[in-house]
Amino acid sequence: GGRKWGYPPRTVCWFGRDCTRSTCWFAHPDGRAIDDKRRRDSKAQKRGRDRSPEHWSARPSPTRRRGSSAAPSRRRPPSCTASSEDESPSKSEDRSPSKAPSAAESSSASSEASESAPNFRDFVLNRLPGDCPPEDALEKFQELLRERTQQQAARAEKREARAKAVAAREAEKRRKSAEQLLPQVEKSPLFFDLFHPLARLRGHDLRIRSAQLRAAAFARDLAQGRFRDVSLFAGTEGGEEAGPRRPTSGHMQPPHYPLDPNVGVVLIRDLPPTVSVWDAYDFVSQCDGFEAMTWTDPRPGTLLRDVRARFSSPDAASAAAQEVGKEGGFAAAAEMLPPADAMLGFVVPPEMSHPDRIRKDAELAVRLARRLDTLCGMTAEMAPVGLHGNSATQEIAATERLDLLILYLRRVHFFCFYGAAWCKDEWDLRQRCGDMLMRDPIVGEEAPKAEGEWSANHDKRLEALLASASLPRPHVPNAVDDAPVAEKVEACVAQKTLKIKEGVFKCADCHRKFKGPEYVAKHSRRMHASNIEALRQEAQIEASKATYLDEMEQQIAPALEIVVS
Repeated sequence: GGRKWGYPPRTVCWFGRDCTRSTCWFAHPDGRAIDDKRRRDSKAQKRGRDRSPEHWSARPSPTRRRGSSAAPSRRRPPSCTASSEDESPSKSEDRSPSKAPSAAESSSASSEASESAPNFRDFVLNRLPGDCPPEDALEKFQELLRERTQQQAARAEKREARAKAVAAREAEKRRKSAEQLLPQVEKSPLFFDLFHPLARLRGHDLRIRSAQLRAAAFARDLAQGRFRDVSLFAGTEGGEEAGPRRPTSGHMQPPHYPLDPNVGVVLIRDLPPTVSVWDAYDFVSQCDGFEAMTWTDPRPGTLLRDVRARFSSPDAASAAAQEVGKEGGFAAAAEMLPPADAMLGFVVPPEMSHPDRIRKDAELAVRLARRLDTLCGMTAEMAPVGLHGNSATQEIAATERLDLLILYLRRVHFFCFYGAAWCKDEWDLRQRCGDMLMRDPIVGEEAPKAEGEWSANHDKRLEALLASASLPRPHVPNAVDDAPVAEKVEACVAQKTLKIKEGVFKCADCHRKFKGPEYVAKHSRRMHASNIEALRQEAQIEASKATYLDEMEQQIAPALEIVVS
């Protein structure tokens, strides 16, 4: 039944389509599955598709040379192919080098095995002799547990030390980069605005003074009866289907009195880093009707800032915008902000409308108002009458007092009572807490219990803020409070004091003579104060550099590479 070369085969293969031998000499009238698979794979490869593992096959054995004396075998070779049907996945995975576990995986696996809690039974059977008393076995097992706890603590300390070392290296790298950039950015106006102690002190004083002016304006409005019909209960439009957001009454309209921060505001858009915000403040503050000014943090990448100036009326804001556009010279466009089309508020859970909850919130609001007023340097006489627990407090109902205090905190201190958020300005307050946070219109005994989960978390947030709220005054180096500056001043005064002879001294700057060195020192401090002022300015510049390096190391300050370009 063999085949001669050049003649068609006469014997049909026993295996038929299931034949898997690549060099089979016998006839296959119906074809073979292996040949069909090769043709499909060839077509898929031509089309550029990835071949999946189930299409892989073993490399065919080399064809038998013509003239070989070996006769073809009718026996099916057991390993002629490596198809997925003949080979189990586990074996193929074992032979695959990519599936070998790495050193990190092996170490993690061993650490996980060691982290598993030891079993007392396995400990007794595997580690102790058979004649060990139970008391000794228990004592040794407890000793094993102690050793394991110590090992875990040691490993945790090592991990923490490695993490600290990595963080320290990254911080040191950032500090070196900041030191290389410092000579190129320290003279820029943006550097002065962000890091100079005098700029920070002026910003702090501006915030304090603006809060005091807003408190005085709120007290005037309250005395004139502007808030007599205040109510922070949400409207019933739409019912429960309206969702947590409800429309408010509009800008400074009863009963919600929400504040639209865009009314009467001039926006100086995209102030470049080559212009100081204090130059803009000095110019805008001279315009008629100016009330307050705030600005955004530098935007990453461009370091541009938006300056917003509030005026007493839209007409004053319009005139100021035209004046800034003509004579400001800030390389930025000035425009009036359009008022909001619609003002929406969020509704807090119904449990906040319970009478007991309202009385408790009124007490918390009084404490918050006192705390923030104290931080802003306001005395009890400056606070609005009837809100801070004075004699008139009892005459105001708890609900009305709470609503007035919420308005006071929001308008004067930019503090959202129900959101427990102390914000930078009106726009930050609107972005974080919306136009207003209102209570659910369910009133009285219909409201849920006053001590729910949301109210409990609300108390925790407010108490945490009361404990941590602070508004420290930035420190400015001077010759009185700072020992290093005072030492430099004393050294400068001593250098300017020259001794001519016993009982005769003179000033090195003006050559005026005195009887003693203390008179020369007094004369230098009074008549040559420029020398001391130069030392004070030098100390302030060094403080700004130190602040810049520290904040860059801690990733607080923005990247200033754009200033160089």
